[in-house]
Amino acid sequence: MSSVFENPAESVVQQSTDGVMVLDPDWTCLYANEAAGRLWGRQANELIGGNLWQNSPTLVGTMFYDACCKVSAERIPIHVEAQHGPKNYWFEAHIYPQGDGRITAFFRNVTRRHLADMALQASEERYRLLFDKSPIPMVEEDMSGFREKLLGLKKAGVTDIPGYLAAHPDFLRESFAQIRVVAANPAAFELYHIDNLDGLIAHFTSLIEQNSQRESLLAFDYIAEGRLRFTYDVVNFTMTGKRLELELHWSVMPGSEESYRRVLVALVDVTGRKEQAAALRHQAVVLEQINEAVIVLDENSLIRIWNRTAERIYGWTASEAIGQRLASFLATQYESSDREEAMTLLTAHGHWEGEVTQRRKDGTFVPIHASVSLIHNEQGAMIGMVGVNRDISSLRQNEIAIRAAEQRYRHLFDEAPVMYLTLSAKDAIPIVLNVNRAYLQATGYTREEVIGHSNIEFLAPGFRQPAQEAYAQLVKGKVLEGEQRLIARDGKRIDTLLRAVPEYDAQGNVIGALAMYTDLTQRKAAERQQAREAERMQTLLHIASRLNRQLDLAGVMRAVCEEVSVVLGVPGVTLSLVDRQRNCFVHGADIGLAPNYNQLTQPVPVPDHLKGDLSKVDLIRLNPIDRLIDSPNYAMYLAQGLEMAVNVLLVRDNQLLGSLNLHITDAERGFDANDFALLRGVADIVTQAMLNGQLWDESRQQASQLEDLVKERTADLEVALYEAQAADRIKSQFVSDINHELRTPLTNIMLYLDLLTQGKPEKRDQAISIMRRETLRLRQLIEEVLDLSRLDLGKIEMYFQPIYLNHLIQGLLDDRAALLERSPLQIVFRAEQNLSAIAGDEALLTRVITNLLDNSLNYTQQGSIEIASGLTGAEEREWQTVTIRDTGPGIDPEDQPHIFERFYRGQAARQSGAPGTGLGLAISQEIADRHGGRITVESHYGRGSAFTLWLPIGDA
Repeated sequence: MSSVFENPAESVVQQSTDGVMVLDPDWTCLYANEAAGRLWGRQANELIGGNLWQNSPTLVGTMFYDACCKVSAERIPIHVEAQHGPKNYWFEAHIYPQGDGRITAFFRNVTRRHLADMALQASEERYRLLFDKSPIPMVEEDMSGFREKLLGLKKAGVTDIPGYLAAHPDFLRESFAQIRVVAANPAAFELYHIDNLDGLIAHFTSLIEQNSQRESLLAFDYIAEGRLRFTYDVVNFTMTGKRLELELHWSVMPGSEESYRRVLVALVDVTGRKEQAAALRHQAVVLEQINEAVIVLDENSLIRIWNRTAERIYGWTASEAIGQRLASFLATQYESSDREEAMTLLTAHGHWEGEVTQRRKDGTFVPIHASVSLIHNEQGAMIGMVGVNRDISSLRQNEIAIRAAEQRYRHLFDEAPVMYLTLSAKDAIPIVLNVNRAYLQATGYTREEVIGHSNIEFLAPGFRQPAQEAYAQLVKGKVLEGEQRLIARDGKRIDTLLRAVPEYDAQGNVIGALAMYTDLTQRKAAERQQAREAERMQTLLHIASRLNRQLDLAGVMRAVCEEVSVVLGVPGVTLSLVDRQRNCFVHGADIGLAPNYNQLTQPVPVPDHLKGDLSKVDLIRLNPIDRLIDSPNYAMYLAQGLEMAVNVLLVRDNQLLGSLNLHITDAERGFDANDFALLRGVADIVTQAMLNGQLWDESRQQASQLEDLVKERTADLEVALYEAQAADRIKSQFVSDINHELRTPLTNIMLYLDLLTQGKPEKRDQAISIMRRETLRLRQLIEEVLDLSRLDLGKIEMYFQPIYLNHLIQGLLDDRAALLERSPLQIVFRAEQNLSAIAGDEALLTRVITNLLDNSLNYTQQGSIEIASGLTGAEEREWQTVTIRDTGPGIDPEDQPHIFERFYRGQAARQSGAPGTGLGLAISQEIADRHGGRITVESHYGRGSAFTLWLPIGDA
């Protein structure tokens, strides 16, 4: 027993799952272990002594053969992978030169890993085929940081996330910046007019309109709720500034349902639905090289040998592992069979191989492919066992990656908004292997009705033969593009743009194809509608052009009937006019009917529903012959063979002018939406042409009369236009001023009303006082506007009585004594003592003098105001006057002619911001006029003004 452990290498080599061969310079096998025999399909002793290339002639010319020759010639070690054709497996070989000319080769069967690589590659190719070749732009984003932001809001108690984001744009921008673009396909670069992924990442936020972010608030709510797929519309921009209307198909990739680390966003350009895009899926799977740990146990199952690979795999050093009992040390868990069964097989056959899970030093578990063989002494007694363990973590991860890639492939295939079919190339007939949801939804077929059938069966008959011929090129590796028309289950035709790309196996052979159909139905319908619109516009322009050449009404009506008959292919057309006096339709013109048709027809009363408001009346009506039985012309309609009448009402400004009538004699003749649209356009043109004709007739009759009248009224109109324009400008200014004047007291009232209800109790009296003052101010302003209106309408009654102007002025000053004492101005009243009483309305005259005095107070900042009564003669009569003179800024000479105009405010009023509406002087002048007097002004710009009220002296 001791001899075995003194030189355990030979036992280890014999039991190793790696094959070992030693060759002399003549390629004679000097040594081969059992694993080498199993690799070449022979017993080890059958290999020893024979020439390797003679025993295995299929190896000649392989990479392994070339490597062996190079090692023998150049004496350098080489690592190579090769395929053993007859056995159809792959192996890797490490070939080393020996000092005596021999070479040693170590072999390992890597077929399982190679097949896994091929499977992963095929899966990745299918995924890449869908993602890279798809016409839809796609972006893969990491939204984990963004989702964490939203979940943080929810944890903070925010229930209305869209509302919160709308109210906190800074937080929205900060959260949005957490979205990372992980991958994007060439179609996305083309969509945004950008070169590569780095450019897209650098300009990501600038490509997305801020309004688009706000429109996405509901989608952000979906993310916070944890939805895995949804669709919404956004607005983006290209790098050139072009606006993009996009429909986003948003879905979380399998495996990222909790983290949102991988989110697939398909971008469908809905502005034209013409662009094709491509998609890119990044997959990178790196397989770690699998190494083997060699562990030798004694008859007590204690570890005696623990090599470096075991140290690397399990984490324990050899000194820590040797002497430990294997079962408890590694906590081995059997997967392919239980421990008792494994021991039974090991005892019976001396060898057991299978997969287990074993514990590392850090407490984690590693999957292991274990090969265990018993060690016997010369007497055949079991003296230990050797285990060759391979870390298969990478293989497990590879299998997981394959499943994940397949899941992503299926997810993209099913969720893409483009119709997908995968096809086989069996017998040169494209058989459907798989179909996605978009194809089934568009065509109405079930999955069972499509899979297993040729996709050519679902094409319109005219497209089948070309599709069959094109598929022959597809299986040769050519990419196909072109339009095809699908037939849905209900018979509906679907125009599509087909892009078909070949699908390859690992050896590069075409095994099928991926067919991608983009629905062009809406685009085709839009093109047809656009053509019909263009045709209709051309027709209407032609009709309008002809009618515009007709000026007399009779010629216009005749031309209308001729054009409509030709354009709509109607044999008979009539045009009726409304007779206002008799309230009925009368014949105007006809075409295609009996020569004396106009003499045979009777007036048709206008129905009651056409006598009122016509805004909601259908202006086009189809009347079969049986609906016309009550018409006075019914018998004649029958004689003409009429099957249906199409009546198009001619209306302008809600007034019925007439009716355009189509006489249909073909019972099968129908009218669609395009005909109705054309008739509406014709009706507008005909109505305008008739009005033009009527106006032409009337204009010819009135031309001579109007010529003189126009000359006579031109000057008046010019004056009126100037006055109207000036009044409009003044009125606009008045509206602005009165709005300001009304708003100021209202604002103060609302402010102090709030203070009254919510403020301190001790401020209540002050608030009420201010509100009362502002209310009086508001009331006075409104009454001023109303008084002017009453003066215009003559609704203000005047009460004439004897009035002494000096007493009136002194009383006014006494009432304002407190206000005048606080004024910095010197107020002087110079009374003419010889004034007698005059007849007048005391209240109205008080208002005039008050207005003039207030104006002086408002515009005079320093100096004095003098009020003087007087007696003077002018215009051959006696006048009593009141003059108010101030030292204010005076009146601009340009403003002086207008100061008594209503609503007018001069330059000084606009610059100083003095209160007023421009009505005070107008009202004062109106009151003076009612007293037979007037108001005059003298002003020196910059030195003050003097306003004088003139009142005639008469019987008091």
